[in-house]
Amino acid sequence: MKPVVATTYERTFSSGRTKPGVFLCEADGFDTPCEVVVKLRAGLSQGVTGMASELLAALLARQLDIPTPEPMLVEIDPALADGLADTELRQRIGGSAGLNFGCRLLTGGYETWPVGRAIPLSLRQAALELFAFDVLVQNPDRRREKPNLLWKGDELYAIDHEAAFSFVYDILGGTDPFDVSSLPFLNGHVFFAQLRGKEHDLERFAGALDTVTDTRIQKMVEGLPPEWQGPRTEMMAEHVRAVAGDVDRFSEQIRRVLA
Repeated sequence: MKPVVATTYERTFSSGRTKPGVFLCEADGFDTPCEVVVKLRAGLSQGVTGMASELLAALLARQLDIPTPEPMLVEIDPALADGLADTELRQRIGGSAGLNFGCRLLTGGYETWPVGRAIPLSLRQAALELFAFDVLVQNPDRRREKPNLLWKGDELYAIDHEAAFSFVYDILGGTDPFDVSSLPFLNGHVFFAQLRGKEHDLERFAGALDTVTDTRIQKMVEGLPPEWQGPRTEMMAEHVRAVAGDVDRFSEQIRRVLA
């Protein structure tokens, strides 16, 4: 991925633990500057591992046709903080020199998925596949009280994957990608209760997962900045390889946990 360059700081989202900022960015191929939501590396508790999780999860989602905003590598110049009145913001921008994770800002009336909203019939398949995706990347951070979803009509976008591949931190159980029922966060997933007990068609998702070859996984990892790579990113890659290598077994585990 070719980095884009942040040229102007615009604003900070007040919600969210990491307080992402919106920056105008430029790059070859952009007719005009693009608004990009940036997770400043100085604001991430997991540092470069969190950024690697964000990017790998976003790239994998797009491979699987799970809608997520276009991911980007964003080059931050600490001089962008000059003249800002907010001391904390100056420190976060100043401490985020180099490459940061970002995604294109969605515009046009998207809203955060309301807490407790029932899944409309038109979005049930999307909700099922998003649940399967979160199980695949072992993402504990799409909860009922914190959906991390943007929604408009029949469109549903997954955002915020810093906590994906949570097994690399050894805090939520083992790394067996097929031991789905033992994952402690599933009961709290935003869609779990509403999907449970329904009939589930995972054919399209399984077919997409079949296209995630070793070569594609390796290209995703190689697309990470070198300083983001390491033993943990290799663990992430091996995990995805294992699931993609036995799609039928993984699909059956999803069906069982939702039975």
